Amino acid sequence: MRPLGWHWMAQAEGCRAAWLDDPERVRAYLADLALRLELTAVGAPSVERLGPGRVAGVVLLAQSHASVHTQVDGDRLFADLFSCSPFEPTLAAEVLRDWFAPTHLQTSTVERGSAP
Repeated sequence: MRPLGWHWMAQAEGCRAAWLDDPERVRAYLADLALRLELTAVGAPSVERLGPGRVAGVVLLAQSHASVHTQVDGDRLFADLFSCSPFEPTLAAEVLRDWFAPTHLQTSTVERGSAP
Protein backbone atom coordinates (compact mmCIF):
# COMPACT_ATOMS: atom_id res chain seq x y z
CA MET A 1 0.00 0.00 0.00
CA ARG A 2 1.11 3.53 -0.68
CA PRO A 3 0.27 6.65 1.32
CA LEU A 4 -2.90 8.50 0.39
CA GLY A 5 -0.95 11.73 0.60
CA TRP A 6 2.05 13.61 1.89
CA HIS A 7 1.93 16.52 4.34
CA TRP A 8 4.93 18.87 4.32
CA MET A 9 5.23 21.34 7.18
CA ALA A 10 7.75 24.16 7.65
CA GLN A 11 8.71 26.69 10.29
CA ALA A 12 10.97 29.44 8.98
CA GLU A 13 12.69 31.94 11.25
CA GLY A 14 14.83 35.01 10.63
CA CYS A 15 12.78 36.19 7.66
CA ARG A 16 12.69 39.84 6.54
CA ALA A 17 9.85 41.61 8.31
CA ALA A 18 8.82 43.57 5.20
CA TRP A 19 8.41 40.32 3.25
CA LEU A 20 6.36 38.68 6.01
CA ASP A 21 4.03 41.67 6.09
CA ASP A 22 3.45 41.73 2.32
CA PRO A 23 0.22 40.01 1.17
CA GLU A 24 1.32 40.21 -2.47
CA ARG A 25 4.58 38.37 -1.68
CA VAL A 26 2.62 35.65 0.17
CA ARG A 27 0.25 35.37 -2.82
CA ALA A 28 3.18 35.08 -5.27
CA TYR A 29 4.90 32.46 -3.06
CA LEU A 30 1.80 30.25 -3.01
CA ALA A 31 1.34 30.53 -6.79
CA ASP A 32 5.03 29.79 -7.41
CA LEU A 33 4.99 26.84 -5.01
CA ALA A 34 2.19 25.16 -6.95
CA LEU A 35 3.84 25.93 -10.28
CA ARG A 36 7.33 24.71 -9.36
CA LEU A 37 6.01 21.52 -7.71
CA GLU A 38 3.85 20.89 -10.78
CA LEU A 39 0.64 20.87 -8.76
CA THR A 40 -2.60 22.31 -10.11
CA ALA A 41 -3.90 25.47 -8.45
CA VAL A 42 -7.70 25.71 -8.49
CA GLY A 43 -8.05 29.47 -8.70
CA ALA A 44 -5.81 32.18 -7.34
CA PRO A 45 -4.37 32.07 -3.81
CA SER A 46 -6.56 33.72 -1.17
CA VAL A 47 -4.49 35.97 1.10
CA GLU A 48 -5.62 38.22 3.96
CA ARG A 49 -3.96 40.52 6.44
CA LEU A 50 -5.04 39.27 9.88
CA GLY A 51 -3.73 42.25 11.78
CA PRO A 52 -0.54 44.23 12.17
CA GLY A 53 2.35 42.04 11.05
CA ARG A 54 0.23 38.94 10.35
CA VAL A 55 -0.68 37.62 6.91
CA ALA A 56 -2.28 34.29 6.04
CA GLY A 57 -2.86 32.68 2.68
CA VAL A 58 -4.08 29.48 1.15
CA VAL A 59 -4.28 28.06 -2.33
CA LEU A 60 -6.63 25.23 -3.16
CA LEU A 61 -4.95 22.56 -5.27
CA ALA A 62 -6.53 19.84 -7.36
CA GLN A 63 -4.33 17.60 -5.19
CA SER A 64 -5.33 19.35 -1.89
CA HIS A 65 -3.94 22.65 -0.48
CA ALA A 66 -0.97 24.82 0.50
CA SER A 67 -1.00 27.50 3.19
CA VAL A 68 1.24 30.03 4.92
CA HIS A 69 0.88 32.13 8.06
CA THR A 70 3.36 34.92 8.85
CA GLN A 71 4.27 36.55 12.14
CA VAL A 72 6.39 39.68 11.82
CA ASP A 73 7.00 40.12 15.56
CA GLY A 74 8.71 36.71 15.58
CA ASP A 75 10.36 37.10 12.16
CA ARG A 76 8.86 33.74 11.24
CA LEU A 77 6.33 31.94 9.16
CA PHE A 78 4.60 28.61 9.18
CA ALA A 79 3.77 26.85 5.93
CA ASP A 80 2.29 23.55 4.92
CA LEU A 81 1.41 21.60 1.81
CA PHE A 82 -0.79 18.53 1.62
CA SER A 83 -0.99 16.62 -1.64
CA CYS A 84 -2.33 13.27 -2.73
CA SER A 85 0.16 13.47 -5.62
CA PRO A 86 3.84 12.90 -4.83
CA PHE A 87 6.06 16.00 -4.71
CA GLU A 88 9.66 16.74 -3.78
CA PRO A 89 9.87 18.15 -0.22
CA THR A 90 13.35 19.58 -0.82
CA LEU A 91 11.96 21.61 -3.72
CA ALA A 92 9.15 22.91 -1.48
CA ALA A 93 11.83 24.08 0.98
CA GLU A 94 13.81 25.70 -1.85
CA VAL A 95 10.76 27.68 -3.00
CA LEU A 96 10.16 28.91 0.55
CA ARG A 97 13.83 29.93 0.86
CA ASP A 98 13.66 31.77 -2.47
CA TRP A 99 10.69 33.90 -1.38
CA PHE A 100 11.44 34.52 2.32
CA ALA A 101 15.21 33.91 2.83
CA PRO A 102 14.96 32.51 6.36
CA THR A 103 18.09 32.17 8.46
CA HIS A 104 16.68 28.91 9.89
CA LEU A 105 14.24 26.47 8.30
CA GLN A 106 12.83 23.37 9.96
CA THR A 107 10.70 21.02 7.86
CA SER A 108 9.05 17.64 8.19
CA THR A 109 7.04 15.45 5.87
CA VAL A 110 4.44 12.98 7.07
CA GLU A 111 2.78 10.22 5.06
CA ARG A 112 -0.99 10.40 5.53
CA GLY A 113 -3.51 7.59 5.15
CA SER A 114 -3.14 4.64 2.82
CA ALA A 115 -4.41 3.93 -0.66
CA PRO A 116 -4.83 0.48 -2.20
